[in-house]
Amino acid sequence: MVEITLPIILQLLQTAGILVGIIYYITIMRNAQKARRAENLQWFLEDRNNEKVMLQYAIVQSLEWGDYDDFQRKYGRKTNPEAWAKLWSYLVKFDDIGLMLNRDVIDIKDLYELSGRSIPSLWKKYQPIFEEDRRRGDPTSMGWFEYLVDELHKESKRRGDNYLGGLTSLNY
Repeated sequence: MVEITLPIILQLLQTAGILVGIIYYITIMRNAQKARRAENLQWFLEDRNNEKVMLQYAIVQSLEWGDYDDFQRKYGRKTNPEAWAKLWSYLVKFDDIGLMLNRDVIDIKDLYELSGRSIPSLWKKYQPIFEEDRRRGDPTSMGWFEYLVDELHKESKRRGDNYLGGLTSLNY
């Protein structure tokens, strides 16, 4: 028979204390992660539901051009800095969101539910411009935006839906 002594009781209490501490730490970390994701989701929702942002989306989707050179003549940094600043300040946001998604700051499930077809649609419209930018000297132009769209398509496939089905001609 094992004799229960004071040192054994102290070791058991110490071990129990360590286990409680580990469980507490894990709980705190999970709660902090949920809070951070909630804050980021709130930021996304505030931006998404902003009238100014909705107007920017409509304008960005309505722009027209023939080819890359025509695009640069109409909306380029050197030829039309105001239009360029408005356009790129809007588009860069999706590059930033792609980076945050890659760093697990934003959850793909939330983005998929909230973005609808707007993000892949925007990518499809501007993809030739981004690709030509890459060919002409900026090899990473909107790479995180592309990553974001890739992940949205993967999420669509994981769910087995055809929500983005009409946009599958995005090189997928």
